Amino acid sequence: MQNIVIDNHLFVIDDNPDSKYLANRITLVSKTQKEILQSQLNSHFLYNTLESIRMMSLVEEKELVANAIKALADIFRYNTSKDADSVAVLDEVLHMKNYFLLQKLRLRDKVELICDIDEDALNGKLPPFVLQPIVENSVKHGFGKMRKKGIINIKAIRNDNEIVFTVSDNGCGMTEEQIQAVYTMTGEENNGIGLKNINRRLKLLSGEGLEIESTPKQGTIVVFK
Repeated sequence: MQNIVIDNHLFVIDDNPDSKYLANRITLVSKTQKEILQSQLNSHFLYNTLESIRMMSLVEEKELVANAIKALADIFRYNTSKDADSVAVLDEVLHMKNYFLLQKLRLRDKVELICDIDEDALNGKLPPFVLQPIVENSVKHGFGKMRKKGIINIKAIRNDNEIVFTVSDNGCGMTEEQIQAVYTMTGEENNGIGLKNINRRLKLLSGEGLEIESTPKQGTIVVFK
């Protein structure tokens, strides 16, 4: 027997046919949501990255070009190879860093990433495609209209048998209405498809979703386990 919590509703999965059907549907929904997240690295992202690489090659920034091409290749390799429900924290962090490296090619000194990951946490597990969309949300929506430097802090600590991740930024923040839209998966997706899907996937897999604290014009803090 298995208990699964979805959107604050408890589902008990046992051996009867109806429960097995429900379990299969839940698995299908979780897989579909992960595929949506994987497809987020869309043509605009690819175009902007390739254009940045082209411009660097024109000014002969050879090392940066090499690093950018490797990061892009690693991102697409990660996207096409992660079919499991969980991956190593180290792999997910590297994927997120590759994404940020490519964003920094375009934004240069306008953004900064600070990572503080406990060594004990690096060997842990988490669902794939969780960190990168949260960082993407900060870059695209949190820093979009800012004049000051955008800073993202990522921390991960192990508490007994769980790992607590905290992603904070000094961006424009979210309103209470936007936060509730993430929790309830309603309304327009003004803060990216990532947050709502991550919240839903985490609830499907562990029963706990995102915890979001935000103050408009000051920044946002996202916590998950």
